[in-house]
Amino acid sequence: MIRKYPVSKNDINRFFRAFILVCLLVICLVLRTEINPEAAITTGFGFLFGYIFQRSRFCFASAFRDPFMIRNTVLSRAVLVALLLNTYGFALIHLLKGDALPVSGNIFPIGLNVVAGGFIFGFGMVITGSCISGCLMRLGEGHMLQWFTFLGILLGAILGAWHFGWWKYYLEYFSPKLFLPDLFGWFTALLLQTLLIVILYILTFYDQKNRVTADLRKIFSVRLNLPAFKEAVSDIFSIRQLSYLEGAVILAITNTFLFFFWGKPWAITSGITHLCGWLCIKLGIAVVDWPYFQDNINSENELIFNNHPLLFLVIAMIAGSFFSSLLADEFRVSIPKSLKYILLSLCGGAMLGYGANIALGCNIGGFLSGTASLSLHGWVLGFFMLLGSFIGGKIFLKFIV
Repeated sequence: MIRKYPVSKNDINRFFRAFILVCLLVICLVLRTEINPEAAITTGFGFLFGYIFQRSRFCFASAFRDPFMIRNTVLSRAVLVALLLNTYGFALIHLLKGDALPVSGNIFPIGLNVVAGGFIFGFGMVITGSCISGCLMRLGEGHMLQWFTFLGILLGAILGAWHFGWWKYYLEYFSPKLFLPDLFGWFTALLLQTLLIVILYILTFYDQKNRVTADLRKIFSVRLNLPAFKEAVSDIFSIRQLSYLEGAVILAITNTFLFFFWGKPWAITSGITHLCGWLCIKLGIAVVDWPYFQDNINSENELIFNNHPLLFLVIAMIAGSFFSSLLADEFRVSIPKSLKYILLSLCGGAMLGYGANIALGCNIGGFLSGTASLSLHGWVLGFFMLLGSFIGGKIFLKFIV
């Protein structure tokens, strides 16, 4: 049976008000700098990511934190579903494009930097109550506390970029790039990844009986028909809240299309770090010699920041969340209640930015896109993010709450 979500005149008015405001933001962005084709692609997809995040309340921090702190694994299961769908989506793109694919995904080396960075990042998620993608989503909703988190992320990111040369020693001498299909072949690699995700999915029901069957029925009960499609189109105006599972499926599909059109999967951290580099240049800080930025120096020995594609994706994610929150009449400017929360947001944000940079990825580029790319780096990063969240949760509950 199809649920009805009537469209009111106020819904339509909110849509056009939100649409006009976001168009103005896009025009300002275009006037500020010339958008190259890559940046145009990442801007469009970033907007979609921000919109989907806000509509589904998807949160990687909760997925890593809640199993230990409140014994809730609903978001953890949604993340695993997204991971499985992205794995096969990326594999399909490899099959379709073959040698024409510019890169094979987010495949990074494994070293002590991943161990330390993943742990610090996971700890920071608990302290600040957010991941980097969640912070961008909440910025679009009007949460002023997240501006302190974002400031912390900027500080941590530039510190990680400055300190990257020290970690690069371990990156070079102790860290191979392990692409699972190169080790086992595509069939075996996909089979092992699927089995591991399914096992983890089942383990999330350790204290919840009879939920595996219910979730599987929900996943396979989706019917594609014309009335359902019309109802989905009407949801654009009525702004139905998406479930975590729906958000996971849509995010995974969107990430797969980004990989197809751009040749690279979803990532965030390097865009934020290049924003930090641009700000350092404006403040007179010389960052040209830092190893982190060596791949982005032009023939004039100057850093290239204006058209970095992931910088546009970051801005577009905030805009997408802003559009969604305006559309659903959920945009609220909220003021931090105490200095303690501000300090926690700054410290936790700094840990997110630093950990993501030295580990070569955050919860999106390193874990989701990296693991779906069949890179062992993603699994190692995810494990130590989980460990950091576990220990961070224990400390948070004992000393901070």
